[in-house]
Amino acid sequence: MAQMAGGAKAPNPVGGKAFWKPCALLLDDLHGSIVGGKKLGVQGLDIETTIVFSKAQDASSWMGFTIEFPMGSTIEDDGFGTCHRLERRNAGLQVPTVTDVRTIRVKFPRGRITYSVDSLDDDKLQRLFPAATRLLSIVRVSLQDGSEVTVEGYGLPFANPGHPSEGWLNRLEPIVGDKTLVDILNQRDFTFIVHKPSDVLRRDWNEDQLPPPFAYPYGTMHDWDIERSVNLIENNKGHQFWPAWCFDDQNSHAAAMAQSEIQDVLWLDNAAEQIAKERFLAHFVTTKDGENMETETNSYFAIVSLTSEFLDHYDNPWRHLLRDEFLTVELYHRPEDERYTAVWEARIITHPAEINSQENVRPIGKHDLVMQVRCSEGSDRSREPSFGVRTFGNRGEASKAMEKSTGH
Repeated sequence: MAQMAGGAKAPNPVGGKAFWKPCALLLDDLHGSIVGGKKLGVQGLDIETTIVFSKAQDASSWMGFTIEFPMGSTIEDDGFGTCHRLERRNAGLQVPTVTDVRTIRVKFPRGRITYSVDSLDDDKLQRLFPAATRLLSIVRVSLQDGSEVTVEGYGLPFANPGHPSEGWLNRLEPIVGDKTLVDILNQRDFTFIVHKPSDVLRRDWNEDQLPPPFAYPYGTMHDWDIERSVNLIENNKGHQFWPAWCFDDQNSHAAAMAQSEIQDVLWLDNAAEQIAKERFLAHFVTTKDGENMETETNSYFAIVSLTSEFLDHYDNPWRHLLRDEFLTVELYHRPEDERYTAVWEARIITHPAEINSQENVRPIGKHDLVMQVRCSEGSDRSREPSFGVRTFGNRGEASKAMEKSTGH
């Protein structure tokens, strides 16, 4: 998703912190086969498992676990390519980084599970995890009727020639016993051995600590309606939403895609309205034959002296607006006049130095804007073709006249 300005403020966390802790997944409760647990010293499968309590800004928080399978070390040379995953940096911002593992995320349905956290007191079972450096805990999770886990990362391309993981992911070969990856993910009951004391884990891996589900504050109607869009943005000002790589549902996806376009258009439109109120001094040079716009003969080159303050303040929108070289300019006899005297058509000269026949239009100041302007008689717009324009032979003459008229 594109980054969007004017988003709602992020929900305040209820409590607790996000964390990822090494764990092992036990099939058939405590006396079943072990999947994962590589960091806990479990040998054989070369699978890493992690229990997760995720709290990310501008995304729905979740509880669950991940399973990591090793990718082949030569897959890029073999033509498979390089894989990336999202790595959290800068207080949670997700950044794509090169990875040598394929990660499957399993999210438990929020509010649809029962779970318990207890100490692992079985000495015999503890010896199965020789790399553990602290007390271990047992976490049991059961899905309620009618609920199911959400799985992300399953079915993505995978290669590790000569390693059992290629069969596990690509051909659904059994990982332990007769259990395939699909069998493991389809369980209704999950048992984990977690590398964290039970009292701490019970406090931190707690569904009550999850903030409210995240949702973009733009409703469910995403067609172009300028009045509705302006009201939604005005009523939901706040921080800029962080980039999103996936969405909870289609409405979130549609909201992000629509608002990235809508807010970009409205931002530029608002800036254009403000820029239209700015007034600058200008001097005029007559055009020569062949340089008039279309067939008009009463056209001029106008050199407008912009200010550094204007360009600094409107830097981004000004560069966008300059892509359209045609505009209208309002002419005033004096800067203090409340109403313009005439409205003329104009065309921005993006490369004034290329007008070889008009040396006098070449800007002197680095902030000068050169336009070709004309007054069109008979137009249906309110114009005053009788507006008197005094032209100068060169920029120096214009500057002297300006100094004389302003007393500077």
